[in-house]
Amino acid sequence: MLAPGVPSQDSRLVLVNAIYFKGTWKTKFKPELTRQQDFQVETNRWIKCPMMVSNGKFRTYRHDEPPLSFQMLELPYAGKDFSFVAILPGAFEWLDELESKLNDRTLAEWLNSLQEGDVAVVLPKFRLRTEFSLDRVLAAMGMPDAFNDQADFSGIDGSTLGYVSLLRHGAFVEVDEEGTTAAAATVTHHGTKSMSPRFVADHPFLFLIRDNRTGSILFLGRLMDPTAG
Repeated sequence: MLAPGVPSQDSRLVLVNAIYFKGTWKTKFKPELTRQQDFQVETNRWIKCPMMVSNGKFRTYRHDEPPLSFQMLELPYAGKDFSFVAILPGAFEWLDELESKLNDRTLAEWLNSLQEGDVAVVLPKFRLRTEFSLDRVLAAMGMPDAFNDQADFSGIDGSTLGYVSLLRHGAFVEVDEEGTTAAAATVTHHGTKSMSPRFVADHPFLFLIRDNRTGSILFLGRLMDPTAG
């Protein structure tokens, strides 16, 4: 998470927050059924990637109300306390539109519409790793002073601590026949209706890992290229 030289001699405090999740599918994919198949990564470009196959009873939902069409699939992990949810737009070009519609209210509505039935699932194996800065994101969301000399962190120790000079976030997600491994960490550095019987995820989609007991979303992302990780 931290590059060489960080923290520096001017650093006063480094805060690290991490989460780790390892889940085994309630219904595992059979490795012998995994095959190289096409996955669309651009409007006119497809790649080959390993696609897993499973047939079983899963909860699904299909939304076909203009201007948005998508399918949702829930894959529970063993114990049923956690689930992997994939939200697949009807076409490659609709991913941004789908993402723009995703919020607390719509997600709850879609999840409540899930119904169990026999479904053939085709899902890519993938491994994603990402790292990015949150400084500008949080500043744009309304806390710019935290990242400049107007910052006031005196509530921490009664003195002037300084400002946040670095805020990095990293995440890792791996999905295979056995289940899912996922981790994420954030470092804050202070310095001076019914479903089709097939769900084929052969183009970019959104996914989330959810705690079914609390409704909390532990991980949320989009898969653009299963081979990129």
